[in-house]
Amino acid sequence: MPTDVALIDLLPAILHHAGGDLADEGVEHEGWVLQRLGKAPFDENRTTSELGLLDGETVHLRPRAAALPEIDFDDLVDGIAEQTSMRPDAWTDRFSRWMLLAFGGVAFLLTAATLLIPGPPALARTLFPAVVVVALLLAATILSRSRGDGVTATVLAWVAVPFAAITGWMLPLSIDATSGVGASLACALVLVVAVLVLGMLGTAEAGLLFIGGLFVSVIGAITALIGAFSPAEPHQAAAIGVVLSTVVLGFVPTTSFRLAGLSLPALPTSAEEFGEDTDPVPHQVVVQRSAMANRYMSSLYLSLGTLLLVLTTVVLAAAKMWPMIMIAVLGVVLLLRSRHIDGALQRWAHLVPAGWALGADLFLLAAGVDPFSRMLYVTSAVLLAGVLLVVAAATLPGRKLRPYWGRAVDIFEMLTAISLLPLLLAVLDVYMYVRGLAG
Repeated sequence: MPTDVALIDLLPAILHHAGGDLADEGVEHEGWVLQRLGKAPFDENRTTSELGLLDGETVHLRPRAAALPEIDFDDLVDGIAEQTSMRPDAWTDRFSRWMLLAFGGVAFLLTAATLLIPGPPALARTLFPAVVVVALLLAATILSRSRGDGVTATVLAWVAVPFAAITGWMLPLSIDATSGVGASLACALVLVVAVLVLGMLGTAEAGLLFIGGLFVSVIGAITALIGAFSPAEPHQAAAIGVVLSTVVLGFVPTTSFRLAGLSLPALPTSAEEFGEDTDPVPHQVVVQRSAMANRYMSSLYLSLGTLLLVLTTVVLAAAKMWPMIMIAVLGVVLLLRSRHIDGALQRWAHLVPAGWALGADLFLLAAGVDPFSRMLYVTSAVLLAGVLLVVAAATLPGRKLRPYWGRAVDIFEMLTAISLLPLLLAVLDVYMYVRGLAG
């Protein structure tokens, strides 16, 4: 029997091979069940592999209403032991392995944390984690390629990331003790990118974890490099990172689609091409790769959403007008984009940074005005927004809007997304610089 088909889908074929009119007779006694001798009937929604059925094993076909009773236990202790071993939360060798890997990872992280304590020379705190990074990456590659232990290899590759960050952070300080935070942060993120790439290539496992971290690290490294080696202030460099992250968010679906190994056929350009037969795609391939694409989307959306939380905080720390306006528009863009996404986790990856951007912006606005204006305008506006949201919660879900409203929202989304670029130029003081050139 096939191992990846639910038992309920196999029962018609089993009844047919059993002979007679068994399928019709099942109507009289609520259908048929399969069971082992002395055991409960099988769960029909599970596959044969999930049920642990083996080739040559004997199972009994019984009417549902006359299923074989489970065997009573002669030994109470033996019965309790058997039921305890069948608990879904029973401790297994798999849990033991994960426990040891988790404690090992924590030990490595504690080792990395001790390197942050001032005391040893900067050069020693640079070379030691660098050696650890090389050793961990080599061990991960060997475990994955020679022994096929992808889980341990992935853990070792990820544990190398904080050591790489410490190496990059201490590298400028070992050369020049007066180097700033920007240079250390830029070097740390660049080395993190390098380690993630080497780890992904060396282990060839857990692409979901590496891809999400790689996207975030690359954008973070670009932002840090701009902040460290250009005249841009921290909030200006972070604003560039915000725009980059927002642009990358728009390419997440197509990127996930390609990473999962799916490719759409080219559209026909003539009547002859339209009439040509197309090769069917196997059902299982489509199902598996679609699920993989969905997991890639979740990983990328969550990673980029977390990065946006950090970058928007840095931008708003400047507490200036143009950065606040830009972050408010960003929050609106994320809210509008979230309506296209069906996955709950993926939508929350948009809604959380959007809510943080608008909420933090509003708090800064309220803190910057006089108490009377705060009570009259800001507090009243927030209260009104809360009332409107409660009313919308009772009326909007499940209600279909007219097509022209949807089109209007699409146009508004496009305009707000485009407006991020001129707002970025305002945050970077480009307009002020141009005015200065014009005298």
